[in-house]
Amino acid sequence: MLHTRSTRGLFNLSRLRAKTKTKRVLIRELLYADDATLVVHSEVHLQNLCERFAKACNDFSMTINLKKTVVMSLRTSIPPRILINGSPLNVVDKFSYLGSVVNSSNNLDHEINQRIGKASTNFWGT
Repeated sequence: MLHTRSTRGLFNLSRLRAKTKTKRVLIRELLYADDATLVVHSEVHLQNLCERFAKACNDFSMTINLKKTVVMSLRTSIPPRILINGSPLNVVDKFSYLGSVVNSSNNLDHEINQRIGKASTNFWGT
C-alpha cells in the first residue's frame, strides 16, 4: 500500500503524515528499473490495466515512452489493439526483456541460440 499526497507534496514528510488531502493506492504491478511487464488473460483486461497504469504514471508526473512500449500476445489469432492516451501500441512477436528474448510462440530456440552465440563470442573472442 502506498500512502501519498494528492497535492504532489511527495517529499514533505510532515505533510505526508497529515490526515487530509492524502490517498492510499494499492499497487498490483511490480517494476524493474525502468521496465514493466503487465500480464493479463484478455485484451479487455490489458486495456483496462494500461489505462490505470497510464493514470498512475500521470499522477506521479511520469511519462510512458510509447515508441518503446509494445504488446505481445500468446495463442491468439487476432493481434490485440491496445491504446494508451489514444495512441495505439505496436504489436510484436518477440522482444528482449532483462536480457532474455521472449516470443509469442513460447519457443526457447531463439533464446538458446542467442546465449550460445554470446558465450562463443566471449570464449573465442570472435
